[in-house]
Amino acid sequence: VQKYGKSVSVVKAKVDIKELELIDDSKVYLEAVPQQFVQPGAFKDMKEIYNTVATVPIKKDEQITSPRVTYTDSRTGLKHQMKLKN
Repeated sequence: VQKYGKSVSVVKAKVDIKELELIDDSKVYLEAVPQQFVQPGAFKDMKEIYNTVATVPIKKDEQITSPRVTYTDSRTGLKHQMKLKN
């Protein structure tokens, strides 16, 4: 048994991500961390966060958690806004 428990893969920021910035695979990576250090709501699969938008700034190497992102769809109203920024 490892000192800090079983390792779990979590999604982390590869770079600083600004508020309302579109998140894609160039900005994130997977890293194994001990289970006891996994933040509540941390994403464990990169597919879950593709084309999401940061709702707050996310620092490099920080775990990406569900309260920090939203989806670009008709429910959030961000889809149209994000297209205008491209």
